[in-house]
Amino acid sequence: MIKNYLLIATRNLYKNIGYTSINIFGLAIGLACCLLVTLYIRFELSYENFHENKESIYRYIPRGERDGKVSMQTMLPSGFGPLIAENFHEVEKFTRFSDVDEHALLRKGDTFLDPKPLSIADKDFFEIFSFPLVQGDAKTVLARPNTIAIAQSVADKYFPNKDAIGQVIRYNNKYDYEITGVFKDVPANSHLQFTYLTTFETIAKMVQDEYNFPADQFLNSLDAWNYSTYFYIPNETDIEGLTKRIDQKFTVARGDEYKEGGLGDWLQPLSEIHFTKGIKADTANGDISYVYIFSAVALLILIIACFNFMNLSTARAMKRAKEVGLRKVMGAFRYQLINQFLGETIVLVSISLVLGIILLELLVPMFNAK
Repeated sequence: MIKNYLLIATRNLYKNIGYTSINIFGLAIGLACCLLVTLYIRFELSYENFHENKESIYRYIPRGERDGKVSMQTMLPSGFGPLIAENFHEVEKFTRFSDVDEHALLRKGDTFLDPKPLSIADKDFFEIFSFPLVQGDAKTVLARPNTIAIAQSVADKYFPNKDAIGQVIRYNNKYDYEITGVFKDVPANSHLQFTYLTTFETIAKMVQDEYNFPADQFLNSLDAWNYSTYFYIPNETDIEGLTKRIDQKFTVARGDEYKEGGLGDWLQPLSEIHFTKGIKADTANGDISYVYIFSAVALLILIIACFNFMNLSTARAMKRAKEVGLRKVMGAFRYQLINQFLGETIVLVSISLVLGIILLELLVPMFNAK
């Protein structure tokens, strides 16, 4: 019976190829557009979701207010993280992060590696954030000076068919770094983007050698505001109170007078980073209003496509009244007629869905390139 319904549906659709084409392609384009917008919304809302400890990770944001305007920035002195971790037991781990060389000159033997930024972080970086390590141990990968972790794409390209751990690459034709970790390439839905990651101690030693600037001062200065600082605070419920105490400690440590009230600094939850605007030196941000707008657009496109599909079906139904009457005369039951028309609709929608997915596959690469 089902085979008969499908056969009749296919014949009817083929006999009305113009109507069939308009209905199929109209619905397919609507579904493709709706799915494409849905992918964008899903991507925007997925930022930082892959971190296992995302609910306990915070970025410290200094805030100020002048002439009624609020100013915020990500940059902090290098000594801020160690100062807070030493004086607040609520902070279990911390890490600083920054790019130190936008186009790092790294080479393996006579072969130069891809000129990507060289970033620095502290030893707890891979324990705080869930960037998977393909090779190496999260506890030790950044534990020693003159070591570096590289992205898997770099390891596959320059160390094919061999273990990259223990290999040596040279920075600026002068400093040898031992590879102690290989991490999976950082996904696009992270505000932290890096390809080469070395330790603060490594750069401190280099700065001391190059500029005679004491390494200890480089690591613990409260003057040069150049680094983002992240804290892992797993068991604290009064984040606002902790922020005030950190703000006070930091102010006093700098030699300034702490004043109650005012805007104060901010322990920014990791999940809020992508959609927070107006922070100086921040990475590219999203806009939650775009998510709402595109959600409405996707729904509107789907509704229009469905109405178009139903209107065309209704218009065609008037032309099939004779067919329905003849089938009733021949003894067809009401449920049989319903099943026949449903069969035709299912065939149309199925073809439209397949074409919509194919169209989506063609559009996604162009969309990702923007």
